[in-house]
Order: sequence, then C-alpha cells, then structure tokens
Amino acid sequence: MDIATGVKAENELQTLHMKDGDINTYIITFKKLLKEASYTENEQDALKMFKTGLPGRLNIRIINNFLTLPNTLEGWIEAAHQQQLKYLQTKEYSQKGGLLPQAQALAAKRLGIH
Repeated sequence: MDIATGVKAENELQTLHMKDGDINTYIITFKKLLKEASYTENEQDALKMFKTGLPGRLNIRIINNFLTLPNTLEGWIEAAHQQQLKYLQTKEYSQKGGLLPQAQALAAKRLGIH
C-alpha cells in the first residue's frame, strides 16, 4: 500500500460518521479504513475515532447501559451493535409493532441466522 492511500484513509477515518442508523456499514467501512491507514485495533486512537463517529445518543446509551464500559475497539463495536439493535426494535415496536428490516437483519446476524 502506498503512502497516499494511507493518508487518504486516515483523513476519511477522521470524518467518518454512522449514517441513517446503519451500524453495520459504519463498522465495515471503519475497519476497512483502519487497515488502509495502518492502524491496529488495539490503538487507543482507533477506539477514539470509532466513538467519535457514532451518534452522541448511541455513545450515551452505551455509557448508561453497561456496568463496566468496554475498553477495546471490539468491545465498543459489540456494545454499539447491541444498543443500536435495541434502539431499532424499540423504535419499530413503538411505531407500529414488528421489526424494521434493518433490525431484523441485525438480529438475524447476532443470532447466527443469515
């Protein structure tokens, strides 16, 4: 990989944010850019950038709903998945009952039903 690709990936990481409640796309894109920028998942900067890209309300739900906060990137990814799924389920049930397709897909993935 050339230096220009790494620099471009790092710049994209700095501005990457989750869009439209799509946690899966955010995580996939984040991990791809992280690799291209030559970060490891164990670096604190990686964790900081991941949290910065999440909506504030999602970070707050993670903070408020876990007895011990995750301290690794994978821990935050797992927590973000859990909290986003809860949010999507709550939103859908409160509107009309049933699950949004995105929540169904996330639930199926979490349960190993693809």
